[in-house]
Amino acid sequence: MAGDWIPAESSLPRKPKVLILASTIGINRREVVGILVEFWLWASEQTEDGFVPGLAIEQLPHIFEGVKPAFWRAMLSPQVNWIEQRDGGLYIPRADRWITKGAKARLLKSRRQAEWRSGEDDEASTPVDTHVDTHVDTLLSTRPSTEASTTEEKSKEEKRIKKEKKEKRIALPADFALDGSRLAYAEGKGIQRNSIATVFEAFRANHSARGSVFVSWDAAWRTWVLNEINWPRGRRAAACRRWALR
Repeated sequence: MAGDWIPAESSLPRKPKVLILASTIGINRREVVGILVEFWLWASEQTEDGFVPGLAIEQLPHIFEGVKPAFWRAMLSPQVNWIEQRDGGLYIPRADRWITKGAKARLLKSRRQAEWRSGEDDEASTPVDTHVDTHVDTLLSTRPSTEASTTEEKSKEEKRIKKEKKEKRIALPADFALDGSRLAYAEGKGIQRNSIATVFEAFRANHSARGSVFVSWDAAWRTWVLNEINWPRGRRAAACRRWALR
């Protein structure tokens, strides 16, 4: 299919396995790389998991004309191990990491996410054929750049909200007094009117000593009142007396 591609490492022409193949067969390493690329391109069209059923190593010279049988035997050797003869066919080790459709889709996804994070434009910087680019959506359920965008933007928004909330928190204001609304709230929750002033002083003293900061000090007061009425009566009275004596 037009536009098919495979990834290739820049170090491939100098890999030890390439040099082994070149010296074993008696050809230069550039010829070896050309044969390998042709073989892996062919394999990427034949397999989804690295296994090519019904194929024996003896058949490869007929598929790749001009390549000596000794080349494929060297590919099969333990020193190279770029193909394996198995029951029922040939197996290409690690094909699921490099040359299958799924592997290439994952590589494109990783590349696009990296480019998105670096602020590069996908269409301008993607080095693969445009035919591959147009078919990526058929290999992945969602576009990787979209996934990255959604996740990254959500994370940034959450951080912004947390930062804003943190910045809005303030220490206990000096003029935060027991006004009518705060007294009425405490009384409405069941605290005796003649005890509310003592409870309020305990509230102020506690948070002043701890250096507490809140977005809403009225909300903090309401929480304190609710905790106050949920304490055992003896403990609440003792706390009130302790703060009153300070």
